[in-house]
Amino acid sequence: MPKIDAIEIRHYRLPLDPPFVASWDPRPRRSFTSTVVRV
Repeated sequence: MPKIDAIEIRHYRLPLDPPFVASWDPRPRRSFTSTVVRV
């Protein structure tokens, strides 16, 4: 099995303009967040 040399974690936030109004969420979403893990 290969050895893991590095792990890189990055967090991203994309502002949404206009805010996204989801039918299942009472508050409008003003940004979209995501985490990317690179092995």
